[in-house]
Amino acid sequence: GEVYFSFSEDEGETFSEPTRLSGVRGSDPRMAVSGNSVYIAWQGSEPGFRLAISRDNGTTFNEPTLLPYGLLGQFAVVGEGVYVVVNCQSFQDLAEDLCLTVSEDGGKIFSEPVPVSRSPSLRSIDPKLSVVGSNVYVVWLEQKLQAEPQPDIYFAVSRDRGASFRDPVNISNIALLPPWADALEPCLAASENNVYIAWIENRPGLFFSRSNDGGITFTNPVNLTESLQAQNTHSCRAAASGNSFYLAWYSLVSGRGNVFFTFSPDNGRTFEDILNLSNDGRTSAPGSLVVAGADVYTAWAVYADTGRGLNDSPFSLRGASDIFLIRGRHSIESTPDDQEFFFAQVADGVSPDHFWKTRFVLMNNSTLPSPVAIQFYAPDGGPLNVMIDNDTRSLFTFTIPGRGLLRLETSGRGELKTGWAALRSSRTMNVLESFRLYDTAQNLLGETVVGASPRVSPSSDKELMLFVNTTGNQNTGIAFVSQGVGEVRFKLMDKAGNAIARKSMNSPFGAQGSWHRAMFITELFGDYPGITEFEGSVIISRAVTAMGLRATDLNFRSIPVYVVDGN
Repeated sequence: GEVYFSFSEDEGETFSEPTRLSGVRGSDPRMAVSGNSVYIAWQGSEPGFRLAISRDNGTTFNEPTLLPYGLLGQFAVVGEGVYVVVNCQSFQDLAEDLCLTVSEDGGKIFSEPVPVSRSPSLRSIDPKLSVVGSNVYVVWLEQKLQAEPQPDIYFAVSRDRGASFRDPVNISNIALLPPWADALEPCLAASENNVYIAWIENRPGLFFSRSNDGGITFTNPVNLTESLQAQNTHSCRAAASGNSFYLAWYSLVSGRGNVFFTFSPDNGRTFEDILNLSNDGRTSAPGSLVVAGADVYTAWAVYADTGRGLNDSPFSLRGASDIFLIRGRHSIESTPDDQEFFFAQVADGVSPDHFWKTRFVLMNNSTLPSPVAIQFYAPDGGPLNVMIDNDTRSLFTFTIPGRGLLRLETSGRGELKTGWAALRSSRTMNVLESFRLYDTAQNLLGETVVGASPRVSPSSDKELMLFVNTTGNQNTGIAFVSQGVGEVRFKLMDKAGNAIARKSMNSPFGAQGSWHRAMFITELFGDYPGITEFEGSVIISRAVTAMGLRATDLNFRSIPVYVVDGN
């Protein structure tokens, strides 16, 4: 996708011709306005994010600057101060940590990132930011790196304009609720000494907590949408001014999706009746919620029968009449920008002494809903039928709300089946796959969590490499997928980088189409004399994806697979 900008000088009656800002590619734009300056940041295809600044109310913009500080989270502008929350940790088993970088000169020079979440072994994502005076407030979603992540909403405050942050505080306390409970999609607003936090829970509902002492203490969470009896709620947007706090969100009620709104006139102590703003059953989530004087503005997409419509568009205001809007169009159909993920092994069903289930956890990084399709394949490349939620087929489609999470799990019923899977999404995603092993009494014996398998083009000279260890009672299992190639080749490498054994494997199904195999390294190189006490690596060529597992009896651990240059 690309990032476009448009603005209105007549309270939204008309808008300027859109200006393309992103050049080749951009996604997830963010906007802030201060005085005559308009700041727009977005995620590009390269590491870091882009920042474009206009000093003339959006008439012209400078050349976008690349800021190499990780994935863009959220940003705010107060005067000449530009505050940006970023993911400051490289992906390692999908762990993510949040930091803040600050510019005191209107975006010319930024500070080194300062830790905010300080949880490098967890996933800290979907941050929201608010700045009031010297106080910088950040709220985010924090997940454990396991198949039952049970995410919580965390909050941290800086009293010195972002130079340092106090210890994070758990606001939602999901651990006190049933194990299926999740907290998702936080939103944040602050005014004077009041801090307001709302989030989505899958109980379901929109939950709220407030602080009236600058974030020192918070009230117990309350469900603001219990009266709606909604089947689904997501995408909350928050704003505050003086003693008033405003909320907009999407809820599906009686099969119809609409944008709803409420506000509190007394610092979050009481709320007015909920209003249905869109009231047509064909809307997406609200893009933003902003306040200018006594006026409150929000916007949302209305979908025509074709399934096309405006994106959930972030926008901002300057003064009482100027509206700045980022807009774009999208379709639920597949596009060249679709994200594709491979899972080189799927196991589901019963063997004599135990049974397997495969679980997928999908996390939408975008603020926009994402259509998702997951296709299961048999070893010969044909469809593999599995049961998920009492529905048996090979292709499943879903829509994940912006910043939402979806779990899928095969049933484990019937004869043991293996294969592989491919997932396609129209938004950037984080994905986890886990293999769950049970005994016949349905006791969980073990679980292995892996990310999506790396992928290389069948015509590429790139190869796949993974660590091998068969010493003691350990073994290494590999699974791979080949597409349109009849032969896959393997090199066994010692610790000095020497190739000491070679193997090739031909597709039993012919050279056309896809095929899949999974085996232990001792099986593949069974005729190599030292294979049962070996430590080194294996390089796979002419496969498009692979995964590895370290096995000790019935305990498995994931082994990363790396893409390397071919010889």
